[in-house]
Amino acid sequence: MGSHARGIRRVENEAAFERAFAATKIEASVVLNDDSIIIEKAIIGAKHIEIPVLRDKGGRVLTFPELDCSIQRNYLKIVAETPSSVLDDKTRKIVKEAAAKLAEGVSLVGLATFEFLVNKEGAFFLEVTPV
Repeated sequence: MGSHARGIRRVENEAAFERAFAATKIEASVVLNDDSIIIEKAIIGAKHIEIPVLRDKGGRVLTFPELDCSIQRNYLKIVAETPSSVLDDKTRKIVKEAAAKLAEGVSLVGLATFEFLVNKEGAFFLEVTPV
């Protein structure tokens, strides 16, 4: 069961961490009946970029133009822009190649979307969603 991003808290300093940690554990327990949580690095100024990838049984991979899904409300996509107006050609190539390598690495057969957060520091893999 997904949480629809409930409990996500950005913590700016150590003093706020303890309060946020405790509150998140309580919320996870109430909403999900499980107080397990994940702590992740905040990736500031990132764009949410998705790369659709098609891979056949023979291992041939086709990547499609990226979708910039950065316009969201409550962590749900509202608009997808393609091609992204903020990616330069070098970054676009890096993300598409990463998606293709991931598709090969998981032996994808079919269509899936590989999601990344992309900022000036680099591209960070989020998840893969089979279609």
